[in-house]
Amino acid sequence: MTGKASSSASFRILDGKGEGVIKMAEPHKFSIGDVVELKKPHPCGSKRWEVVRVGADFRIKCLGCQHQVMLPRPKFEKSVRKVIEGDEITP
Repeated sequence: MTGKASSSASFRILDGKGEGVIKMAEPHKFSIGDVVELKKPHPCGSKRWEVVRVGADFRIKCLGCQHQVMLPRPKFEKSVRKVIEGDEITP
């Protein structure tokens, strides 16, 4: 084990008998065409990115200068502040 935290959290729910059932929190589902805001701005000054490819790696396109970047899923999920446009909008 490398000591890194998992992207999905787990929690325990107790039933009436005092026994616990472990439930996994579901990670956010991103889809092609979603516009997301990242925590850090791109050198062009824009924080808005469009998701172009999803999978083990994400390809995102800067909406300020059209530059495209590939990121591994864990790094992308940690970098997202909020979904601006898409199927699921988060506060």
